[in-house]
Amino acid sequence: VVTHVLSIVVIYLMVTATPESARPLTRYLLLLQISITLTDLNFGLLFCPISLAPAPAGICNGLLCVYCRLPPHIGLILTFFSLGLVSLSVVLCLHHKYVTISRLA
Repeated sequence: VVTHVLSIVVIYLMVTATPESARPLTRYLLLLQISITLTDLNFGLLFCPISLAPAPAGICNGLLCVYCRLPPHIGLILTFFSLGLVSLSVVLCLHHKYVTISRLA
């Protein structure tokens, strides 16, 4: 819960308090922050996996499995999708950074 509140504060500050010169990068950083928040929401509330250490298995203890009665692999698919979104966001941020640096040269 605390991380979600802090993420909302960070998103608000990015939208309102970013200087005009940093606006092009703000879009990519917003995408990164939102994707990290979605991953945290999925992994910490919706899916909540419990690892069974010696065995290659796990138990789903989140809202999707307990209340919605969805099979655990749905939560795992959503987790992989959100982690892929975080990876894509990082790649886009780095791409924007290097394109900006190459334009300066």
